[in-house]
Amino acid sequence: MLNKKNILLFILVTVGILNASTQELKEVPVTIFVHGTYPPLIRNLFKNFMSVKPELTKISSINSDFHYIKKIGRYLANADSKEFPLTTLYAFGWPGKLDGAIRSKSGKILHAQIKKLFQDYKKTGLVPKITLIGHSHGGNVCLNIANHANNINNSCVQIERLILLGTPIQQETSTYASSPIFKKIYNVSSSLDITQILDPQKLHKENKHAKTCPFLSERRFKEESKIKQAKIKINDRAIMHVEFISKKFMQILPELLRQMDKLDDCRAKYLIKTYTNKKPFKIVSLNMN
Repeated sequence: MLNKKNILLFILVTVGILNASTQELKEVPVTIFVHGTYPPLIRNLFKNFMSVKPELTKISSINSDFHYIKKIGRYLANADSKEFPLTTLYAFGWPGKLDGAIRSKSGKILHAQIKKLFQDYKKTGLVPKITLIGHSHGGNVCLNIANHANNINNSCVQIERLILLGTPIQQETSTYASSPIFKKIYNVSSSLDITQILDPQKLHKENKHAKTCPFLSERRFKEESKIKQAKIKINDRAIMHVEFISKKFMQILPELLRQMDKLDDCRAKYLIKTYTNKKPFKIVSLNMN
């Protein structure tokens, strides 16, 4: 027969187990920004403002206020501190060279770093909900994660959202978008972004003998339900490649993602117009078919 002390002990143990279980399931939004290719002619100048180590670096820990990746982190946090809290914003650095092999190797390092991040967070009773933001070929570094995660069970990594900004869509990495490691993919492009398509993928070593490979890079993936794709204009003007990491664009990105979530038909070529000269700005979606 249970006495009062045993009943009290049973209740305390039960509550402790429930609290521990709740703690283990607590989710925290974590964002990782991956920069693009450094322009060859001004490579060293870009490196001074954009480079970070080939590891996950907390953006808030970057010392220089002039470092542009630190500014990107602040723009995102100011736009939506709940979705992009500054305390869980990271940057990943890679050599930034126009080389598919380097992007693949960097994707492998990034995968290992994210795997470690998962383990570190889980030790504290948190589950990170990872958002990857890849600008330009930084997006292909992110896609290469799937190449190095043989399967999702062995990987122990799940990417909640992969956001591609002006990423050259290329044959050797586009198939990775179908990997179950990526739950949702947002592909944002602009008709004025010539840089996105300039990399001649047909000349890549992997594609020289591929009959169906386009000569230049492309803007869009093949249709797939988990991939949302949009061309955008800001104030009735298409934007250039570098503007995808501008203050103006980062300020509208959280709302842009919410609007893209509302696009039901992944097959449609949507143009999303954003008006930032009005407060609050509005986003209008137009079906371009």
